[in-house]
Formats: sequence, C-alpha cells, structure tokens
Amino acid sequence: MADDLKLPPAKRLRSESKERSSSPAFQDPAKVHPHTQQASAETVNAAAAGPDPAAANLQHTVSVGITAEPPRKGREPSNGPEGVKYASLSSSVGAYSQRERHARSMEEDGQISFQYVENNGQPENMMRLVALKNVFSKQLPNMPREYISRLVLDRNHRSVALAKGKCSALGGITYRPFHEQAFAEIAFCAVAANEQVKGFGTRLMNHAKEFAKQRDGIRYFLTYADNAAVGYFLKQGFTKEPKLDKEIWQGFIKEYDSVTLMECEIAPQITHTDLPAMFEAQKDDLDARMRLHSHSHIVHPGLPDVKAYGIGDIPGVKEAAWSPDSEGPPPFKILLKREVHDPTPLALQQLMLEVLQHLLDNDGSWPFREPVSAADVPDYHSIIKDPIDLGTMKELALKGGHYITLGIFIADMRRMCQNARVYNAADTLFYKLADKMEALFEQFVNGHLTFQSSLAVL
Repeated sequence: MADDLKLPPAKRLRSESKERSSSPAFQDPAKVHPHTQQASAETVNAAAAGPDPAAANLQHTVSVGITAEPPRKGREPSNGPEGVKYASLSSSVGAYSQRERHARSMEEDGQISFQYVENNGQPENMMRLVALKNVFSKQLPNMPREYISRLVLDRNHRSVALAKGKCSALGGITYRPFHEQAFAEIAFCAVAANEQVKGFGTRLMNHAKEFAKQRDGIRYFLTYADNAAVGYFLKQGFTKEPKLDKEIWQGFIKEYDSVTLMECEIAPQITHTDLPAMFEAQKDDLDARMRLHSHSHIVHPGLPDVKAYGIGDIPGVKEAAWSPDSEGPPPFKILLKREVHDPTPLALQQLMLEVLQHLLDNDGSWPFREPVSAADVPDYHSIIKDPIDLGTMKELALKGGHYITLGIFIADMRRMCQNARVYNAADTLFYKLADKMEALFEQFVNGHLTFQSSLAVL
C-alpha cells in the first residue's frame, strides 16, 4: 500500500433533533490495499456512515443482551457413484458473507466486541462514551468537539461501540431513539483510522440495528445524508424514499436543504448480525432445486494420466451436451504489427504478452504488478480466495500451456479486476484503478481482433 495515499475527504451526514443546533457528520471508508480493500459492501472507514460501503465493511460482535447465533457451516460436497462428488453452492459464499465471517471470527476469538452504551452513570459506560467521543472528534475534525460531546453524553442518546478491551472504543454509532414513535435518528458513525481497512463498518451497522430493535423497540432508522454519505447508507439497507409517515417524525428531526432524508426499516423477523447464515440457507435451497434440473453439481475425478485427451474423452463433457459438431474455430483473427493472423497458439501467446506489457507500462497498474503480500494485508487471502496479478499472468503466458484459449486469459484478467472491487471500497483509488485496467484491457484486445461475426469476445 502506498504510504502517501491519502484518506478520502470526510463524508457528512446531517441530522438533528429538536435539541440540536448543528448537524453530525459522517466520514468515508479507509484506504485499501491495491488489489482490494476490504468494504466493504462492503468497508467503512468509519466516521459515521462512510459513503460507500464497499466502504462499509465494518464488522462486529454482539455482547450486551443480544446473542448472535453462530454461523452455519456450508454443506460439504457429498460423494456420488464411482468417486464422483457433488459440489455445493454454499461452499462458495459471496464477498459480503466472507467479510462477515471474518468479523465474526474476530468476535468469537474475543478480539473485538460490540457494546450497547448509554449515559446511566455507570463508570464503565462513562469511560466507553468518552472513548467513543474521542473517536468521533478525531474522525470528524470539522465537527465542534463540544457538540459531539453534548450528543454522545446526552442521556437521551444511545451508542453502539466497537470495543477492544474493557473500556476502549475503536468506533461506534450514536443515535437518538424516539420510543413512542418507534424510530431513531443516527447522529454519528465512525471507526478509528487504524482500524478502517479491517472492514468493521457494515457489521457495526448490523449490530446497531439489532440493539436498537431489541433494546429500544426501534423499527426505523432515519438520517439526513449529503451526497458523500448516500452511497454508504444505500449499501446498509437505507432508501432515499422513506415509507414512514411524515407525521410520525416531523417536528422531532430538523429538516435540511440540499441533503437527502434516508430511511432503513429494521425487519423484526431478521437477525441482522447473522445474515450470512440466512444467505447460505437460501443458497442451499437453491442448490437443491437446481440439482433436480441440472448436472452442474457433479464433480468428476481428475484425469489419471498426463497426456493429450480429446474433448469428448474428458469425463462429464458429453453429459454437458457437448458434441463434435458444437466445436468450431474461434470467430476472430488476430492483428499483430498490422498483419492479420489466424488464432494459433503462437499468435495468441504474442497477443497476451503484448496486452500484458501494455498494462504493465501504464502508471495505473502499480497495485496489480505483483501478488498482494500477506505481510502487508493480513486478511487479504481470507477474503480473496483466488488471487491473480499481472506479473503472475505474464509468467503463465511466457511458460505456455496454461492460456490455451483467449477466453481463459480474459477470465483471469477480469478476476484480477473483480478481486480489487470485492476487497476495496468503491470510492478508493484501488477500486477505480481496477475499472481503469479493465477498460484498457478491453480496448487493447478488441483493437487487435477482427471478428468473423457480430459477436465480440469482450
């Protein structure tokens, strides 16, 4: 990660109750590692609702009064006849679930916890609130410290603290509940800068929803967000089209111009801190239904010998409706040095090496030139299970025998860019460079192909 990479500007979320004279602010997610950062859906840097969760990967643990059910384990592939195995959809979860699993593992190991805190005079709560006030003040430097202190310590407000240790706070959310109306207004949401790349934002918001529902009887979160914060809240389940009757909240929350009122309905039938288990249950059900109509779950044993096989001799190919008549030459020819070539292995290799060198020579490729180091980004490989980079792709292209088709090469390039978008927040430099690399790649490849039909490769 580049040491001189600056954090994005603070994101502000303005919202205010009757007692407020100014509005709280939200700051955006933290910087991420090249190939990907974590927000998070989903990574929130934190100060209050950082905009994009890709930006909001915050993750947490339930402690006071809420017990989160442990995550369900994915169904292991079962064995079929003659060594054939059945694959399961749940064995491959999405980026959101991977981040949540990582956060929950930290919770279960006791590294972090999430605490419901209120100003009730108890020494431990007071120390936690002071620590939380310090986080907000540091992450939101444009907000008056007196204003932050007044809201955080207000006995009418509640906070959910991301804790590490007995009375510390790495981040949190402060909100004002209106119990009779069953809604709450979010005032602050932030995570300490040195904890931002760990993806605690989304998890923090999920815990806040559960605490607000369980402890305060809240059914809706409301907040005013400026343009910089809207993206984060959308990824946390907020909408720009509130359904709550205006008569319920009008007069309790001050209205603002040039900002967006956003609302999140807190579903009583959902445990927000255990969403990955729900997603996996849905995947298991979808998997079972697909097996009734498809053989895609069948995994055949590997080929026993290292030799040339005909496509039809590979187990499972014919069962997938392949036939010799379905094969044909690639629908394109390759332009190299202004000459048209058939897509032979040598011509394909030359095209791949040229496009890789074109990307490596671009200034924006610096995050993708080498594999991501576990020493620099410890949790990278727990989120990204199939990493790839330009340097590795060049080695494979030079070696030959790996990229036997252009489609395999294209798949690796798209995977590299997608890995960056999965791990990093959408407003980070790495996410934007991934989009740039993919656009340059497609432009270069399509500029060196001539197609025999209207179908393009990219």
